[in-house]
Amino acid sequence: MDGADQELLRHYVERRDEAAFAELVRRHAGMVYGAALRQTRDPHQAQEVTQAVFLLLVRKAPGMDGSVVLGAWLFRAAHFAANDLRKMQRRRAARETPMETMPDLPEESHDTAAPAAWQPYLPYLDRCLARLSDPDRHAIWLRFFEEKSLAEVGASLGVAEEAARKRVRRALDRLQVLLEGEGARIEGGSLESMLQPRLAAAVPAGLVAATVAAAMGQAPAVTSNAVAAGVLRTWAWMAIKPWLLTATAVLAVTAGVHAVRTPTLVETGQQILVLDDYSKAGFPRPEPVRDLVRGFQAALVRGDAVAAGEWIRFPLRVNAPGGSFDVESPAALVQRWEQVFPREVSSLILKSPGTRLYCDARGVMVGTGQLWLAPVDGGDGRVDARITVVNTHPR
Repeated sequence: MDGADQELLRHYVERRDEAAFAELVRRHAGMVYGAALRQTRDPHQAQEVTQAVFLLLVRKAPGMDGSVVLGAWLFRAAHFAANDLRKMQRRRAARETPMETMPDLPEESHDTAAPAAWQPYLPYLDRCLARLSDPDRHAIWLRFFEEKSLAEVGASLGVAEEAARKRVRRALDRLQVLLEGEGARIEGGSLESMLQPRLAAAVPAGLVAATVAAAMGQAPAVTSNAVAAGVLRTWAWMAIKPWLLTATAVLAVTAGVHAVRTPTLVETGQQILVLDDYSKAGFPRPEPVRDLVRGFQAALVRGDAVAAGEWIRFPLRVNAPGGSFDVESPAALVQRWEQVFPREVSSLILKSPGTRLYCDARGVMVGTGQLWLAPVDGGDGRVDARITVVNTHPR
């Protein structure tokens, strides 16, 4: 967290220092309001979202430490709060207006303060930034939106400057994949020039004072309180959902281990290996295979196509009931995610154990034939595992 932000937040948490909290609102209100305005397209709703975000900060501040990048946290909170308010508005409108006549939000941005070159990206950028993992979002936020040097980014993240450079590059690559998956076209393959402008908007008169008063309980904020409560419920569900899905997968494995270990795509008479010896497939050690299975299953549980793509060698061959096709890139995987990994196939992959997998000269088989893995050169003499074939025929 920025030193000034951290000090102000500490003063607020420890002393209930209203002046410190008001200064935090002044420092970040423009960015929060700008993010809310781009998503709601309505100045009044954007003000409600801004108040809700700082109400969330009041509730979450006691648990924050120095590792939090406050600007990035507030930005993501604005994304969730705007979504929650839009849902509230749609539910209200549905009670009053036939659904087929309800207008949808416009897709084009009307943010005339943004540079012209950035305009095509605005409908996508906020939600793609919000979908990044915290480390990736923090790296981009510090480097481009807080305009810190790589040395300063490294100091904030607790890593060396060269490690910070790699983190920023990786985060940019992942952001580009998400943007392209949303249909955005990025000329030249680089986002740096597009990320230089700040995300702040001019704050309406009185918004800072009204936000501070609402956060301090000095003024009613019925809608903003309801939005903040909705976001807290969403975050709570997001925190427990992976555990529930993982527990379900474990129970399924326990109940159906015999069926899971029956390789329906293996020739009659061949046996599953008792030991993790994948040398027939070109793996001198079993760890890369186990790491891939665990990492890919974790990405499936989250529905994270970007993280899943890191375990895939492109072009990826997909054998589907209607015929085979190739997925050429991570961006193409994001676009065709449901087609490549439909629910029934993902379920079988999640049930697969990470050990004692069948292998032959073609590679290592995961599940009952849904995935095939092959060795790839990981550099420095290391052999890594990557997914090379997906069979979408549930077995």
